[in-house]
Amino acid sequence: MSSPVSPQGGVPRPTRLLTQNRELKAIGVWNWSLPAWAGRLPDGRTYNTCPAAGICAQVCYARNGSYLWPVVRDRAQLGGHRLLPAG
Repeated sequence: MSSPVSPQGGVPRPTRLLTQNRELKAIGVWNWSLPAWAGRLPDGRTYNTCPAAGICAQVCYARNGSYLWPVVRDRAQLGGHRLLPAG
């Protein structure tokens, strides 16, 4: 699904991506959340969003605090699902 072209024209803006930053939005930059370190697909398979993580995965800021709230974690999972190829 795509909606109207970006402010710069040419490339269709992907629908349902979260745009939070007013300054980035003005120049056509889109942002969204990803799961911290790894995520799980609806079919049960897992994927790694940070394959180079070593010891830092144990202290990752995105695996603590408000990032653990179900609504925040679910939104990040959804962002990860949108980036992976189907199948």
